[in-house]
Amino acid sequence: ARVIEGSVWSTSAPFRESAAKAKQFAARGAVAVDMEFAPLLGFSQANDIDLVGLFIVSDLLGEMHESCFSSVKRSGLIESLANTLVNNLC
Repeated sequence: ARVIEGSVWSTSAPFRESAAKAKQFAARGAVAVDMEFAPLLGFSQANDIDLVGLFIVSDLLGEMHESCFSSVKRSGLIESLANTLVNNLC
C-alpha cells in the first residue's frame, strides 16, 4: 500500500463547494476530502471532547473511479494502524 501524508479537508456538503475552494485547500496541503468526519468533528468541538481521526483512502477518483479497499484490507494496514492508535492514545 502507498502512504501519502497530508491534511484532509472535511466538509459535510461537498456538493455546495466550488472548484476554486477545492484548489485553495489543495494548495494548503489537503490530499483528500472527507464527508463523514465533519459532523463528528463539529459535535466534539461543541462538547469539548477530544477526537482523533484516522483516514484510509480506499477510492481514487479521476478519469476512472478505482476502488482499492480490498487491497488495503488484505495488506493488514487497517489492523496495524488501529493497534498503533490503541497502544499510543488510550
